[in-house]
Amino acid sequence: MKNNIVYRFRSYAKINWFLKIGQRRQDGYHNILSVMQLIDFYDIIELYFPNQNCDVVQCNYEIPTGKKSLLGRLFHLLRESDSHLKDRYFGVRITKNIPPGSGLGGASSNVANLLKKINEILSLTIADEKLIELSAKLGSDIPFFTTGHSFAIISGKGEKVIPLPQPPEKFIVLVFPKVGIDTHWAYQEWDIEQENQKSQYFPSVEDFLDDFTPNQIEKYIWNDFEKIIFKHLPELNEYKKILDKMGCSSVFMTGSGSTIIGIAPNQEKVIDIVKKLNQQGIHSQWSKTIFNVDVNSSVGIEGGGKP
Repeated sequence: MKNNIVYRFRSYAKINWFLKIGQRRQDGYHNILSVMQLIDFYDIIELYFPNQNCDVVQCNYEIPTGKKSLLGRLFHLLRESDSHLKDRYFGVRITKNIPPGSGLGGASSNVANLLKKINEILSLTIADEKLIELSAKLGSDIPFFTTGHSFAIISGKGEKVIPLPQPPEKFIVLVFPKVGIDTHWAYQEWDIEQENQKSQYFPSVEDFLDDFTPNQIEKYIWNDFEKIIFKHLPELNEYKKILDKMGCSSVFMTGSGSTIIGIAPNQEKVIDIVKKLNQQGIHSQWSKTIFNVDVNSSVGIEGGGKP
């Protein structure tokens, strides 16, 4: 039977409230300690199963799609992990709202949500623990998105995800600088910077949580990458100053950048700030944090036939 089913679903972005970088590991990754939260800002993914002997990837942005890309590695990993997928090919259309190189985890979220949806649609019965294990092979942010938690503390290289209670409810401004930042480059610059400095304090998960109060999240805001990135791109610090003057209670860079986040006191204020920024030619929009753990990402299904 011809298959023309298209599964459509959301792929949410994240912000890093806290990000501390530890030592480089033997596997090339770095140990991290981070507090992440999903935000109501997302890409739309359409998944289908093409009647041809190759994977098909389409996107409104230019994104890597070859065998060494995140998507290519995901498809290879799935076919390698399940013999029933040996001759199965995947079709993906991504409508990106989350800019590449923004520090909002767009690509990681795309891959995690595809992994979960393929497991669900094809009834692969891969257990949650195995899904996280597979996702950790692809990238350090991907396990967080794979768990489905809206608010969590992340450690190890990113594969250790512990859900946190009382997700903060915040209205946020997202400022998108014209430049994107490659995460691999950011970590390289971090390593270079650390060569000439003493080893920094790196808290354990237990030590961090001993003093952690979610409803006071703004007092924990920290990003090790800021100092490094702002040295190379000082204009990002200028965006921080603008948001501060406009009345944001806290302003910070998320992930390895380049998005700058501002916390607004309410919806009326966040809309007003974004309006003024856009009038100045600064690309921005507003969003809010996701505090409901059970995020329903499905948008719809079209067509018929067997997947």
